[in-house]
Amino acid sequence: MASAELPADVPTASDSEAALAALGDAVQAALGDVPIEATIPDDSTRAVVLMPLGLTRLGRIQQGDTIIELRLRVLVVTVGPNPLADLETLLVGFDHYPRLEVERDEPPLELWSLLAVRPRPSAIIRLDVPVTIPAAPVPLVLTPMHLDTRVVRTVEGILVGPGNVALPFGRVRAAEYDREVPADRDGRFRLAVPVDDDHLALTVDVKGMTFTADVPLRQAGPILVHCDREES
Repeated sequence: MASAELPADVPTASDSEAALAALGDAVQAALGDVPIEATIPDDSTRAVVLMPLGLTRLGRIQQGDTIIELRLRVLVVTVGPNPLADLETLLVGFDHYPRLEVERDEPPLELWSLLAVRPRPSAIIRLDVPVTIPAAPVPLVLTPMHLDTRVVRTVEGILVGPGNVALPFGRVRAAEYDREVPADRDGRFRLAVPVDDDHLALTVDVKGMTFTADVPLRQAGPILVHCDREES
């Protein structure tokens, strides 16, 4: 009797085709060197027909690599002088393969009508096919890491337009520190800057326009960032 695992390394074009080829190996392990066919031959010829019926997606698992779980359904038909005995041997032999499941229901009569042949001893087999998509490699760091070890403080600010009216939901960038923060509905934002800096060069995107501002940091309370000039 064959081992209890379906062969894993079958040289075929895809994972589902590999699973189908492994099913053929399981058939021959149970019945010997019986021919494996894709279509139903004449009844005088002993053979086993493996006919894929469909491939469905069961789910997705993310564990470093991504694993897509597929399920392959295959119609197994025994043909020859003793097709019922061959099918019985197969169904018993398939019990040794944990990744292979025999459906309880017989193939529907409509299936034989579609195949344009009379019903024969058969069963529908389900095979789970895990397809692994390797995780993208982590890019290498090609430049030295720069660490800013200066002590920082948090500066609060308000974006205002003409008449000191607050401007909501802007984006505030401090290119010198490579930082960008959002402003809230009241135009308020918070930005961490070194404690020894006495001014702050900002670029502000708000209401579809871009402004620049050079703001002193020695004043008490929130700083006001006036957005009344469009950047050239």
